[in-house]
Amino acid sequence: MRLADALACLLLAAAWAAAATLTAAYDSFFLLTFFLTAFFLYLSAALTQKKGSGLLTAFAAGLLLINGASVAGPGAYKLLLFMGAGAVFELLCLLKGRISPATGSFVAAAFLPSMLWTLSGTSNLSALADLTAAACLAGGLGTLAGLLLWENVAHTKAIIRFQVAGTAPAKIRGHIRKRNAANAFYKRRQ
Repeated sequence: MRLADALACLLLAAAWAAAATLTAAYDSFFLLTFFLTAFFLYLSAALTQKKGSGLLTAFAAGLLLINGASVAGPGAYKLLLFMGAGAVFELLCLLKGRISPATGSFVAAAFLPSMLWTLSGTSNLSALADLTAAACLAGGLGTLAGLLLWENVAHTKAIIRFQVAGTAPAKIRGHIRKRNAANAFYKRRQ
């Protein structure tokens, strides 16, 4: 992972922490947490295209939110919860040929309630089932929002320059060909 990739992950974690802090006052904050988890895990993987980006982003967001109002309350449980989501995401993305980052971010958000249930030590399984269903819905919407945002910005010059900085000229030419083909496709549709 390049230094620029790590900085991008830290910036995404800061945006994640800011969004979580701004939405903490709403009654549906619990669902927004699952949405934000899926959204930012997907964006970190799509932007950097490096292994470990989701875990780094989740760890940094957990550190930034450790004392703030969030799902698990203040303290180390929150860091464990965010790191668990990042670890689930990275484990699923290791199966690169079979599982996409979109699926990984959805499953990581859907897995959050079971981690929260394990860390809290409660025995109410009916609440776990309801919360898991809500997390699946919110995680799916977060993944969809991240996917739609990424599809709109993936072909911009700034993103392509960021992704190909320090790579071989042949790879850069390949990115330029893809961008030009996408631009031609969009012009034909208009």
